[in-house]
Amino acid sequence: MKEHQQTAVFCIVSLIGNLLPLLLGLLFYVANSNAWEGWNIFFTDGQFYLYSASLLTASAYIFYTYKVRNTDLNSVLLLVSGLLILVVSLFYAWKLSNTNNNIGFVKSSSGILFIVTLVLYYYSNLLSHRKIDVIASQKQGVEDILKQL
Repeated sequence: MKEHQQTAVFCIVSLIGNLLPLLLGLLFYVANSNAWEGWNIFFTDGQFYLYSASLLTASAYIFYTYKVRNTDLNSVLLLVSGLLILVVSLFYAWKLSNTNNNIGFVKSSSGILFIVTLVLYYYSNLLSHRKIDVIASQKQGVEDILKQL
């Protein structure tokens, strides 16, 4: 339970730092008394693709650090994170090139990818707060292979 509490606090603080441009944008928006036009102003330029890419990069590094062998869950999540980094980067480049002006697609895809990113980010940080003996896990993996020989 303490691991989840530490992870939640870390993720909240980290997200505040990562999303600070968005939060300050909201502050300036409200301070200028602009009429609220909805969240589309934050989706039209693909901001959530960038936020996803930065959080996924941190997650991928943690999964890489905690993987024991190529078939464990952390290795699979490392692969998933790497593929998602590629996808969000491609979607952002597509949006940036002005060839994708479909705001509905940008809004739904970046929103879904951001939510998936938050789940992976939380889980990766949970791993870093757990006390895992990676060397013992690697030794156990070697012993399992030797037993099968």
